[in-house]
Amino acid sequence: MTVNLNYIGISNSAGLKPVNAVLSTYKIIAGSLYVNNNSGGVIYTLPVSARLGTVFSIVGKVGTWKIAQGANQQIVLGTQGTTVGTGGSLSSTSNSDSVQLVCTTSGTSTVWRVTTDQGSLTFV
Repeated sequence: MTVNLNYIGISNSAGLKPVNAVLSTYKIIAGSLYVNNNSGGVIYTLPVSARLGTVFSIVGKVGTWKIAQGANQQIVLGTQGTTVGTGGSLSSTSNSDSVQLVCTTSGTSTVWRVTTDQGSLTFV
């Protein structure tokens, strides 16, 4: 379930699509900004495919979050990276952890690079 926060005047300066307050498991829509808002945690799933340069962000508010991958996908930050494919994931360790990712390899075998991060992230 998501709640669109645009009606209360929240904006984002990165030019991403409307802000969503995420309350449960959610499939990421490329180009969107999500505010994590579930004390039980949220599991996001990467889009099945994406275009080069596609961006999305997750901002921590309440609870931790995890980004799950599909087949042939990977998330990279510097020299760290998730295991390629299903089972690989990037997770927050605190409710205030935030991340922005950009697609650097397009198609169905996507590679997402962390361009901005705050907090302590766990790569699996």
